[in-house]
Amino acid sequence: MRDKLLIIFAALFVCVILMMMSPLLAVRARTTASNLEGMQSYVLGLVSAIMYMVSGAGSLLAAWAAADAVATEMKAGRFWR
Repeated sequence: MRDKLLIIFAALFVCVILMMMSPLLAVRARTTASNLEGMQSYVLGLVSAIMYMVSGAGSLLAAWAAADAVATEMKAGRFWR
């Protein structure tokens, strides 16, 4: 059950990241010489938010996977050998 939840969490995370990156295409289409600086700050803010989210979720995903591995090993009785 935990492995299935882990896979679902990872798939949802990838979908959210892809949805957060889709406005970058719209920004690219609307960028002109007059609004270049404003668009650059918007893109940098968006990329920064995506990186923070990836970092945080990656840490949580690693902790969850490690806890699942330890629980599986303890149930199998191979943890203390």
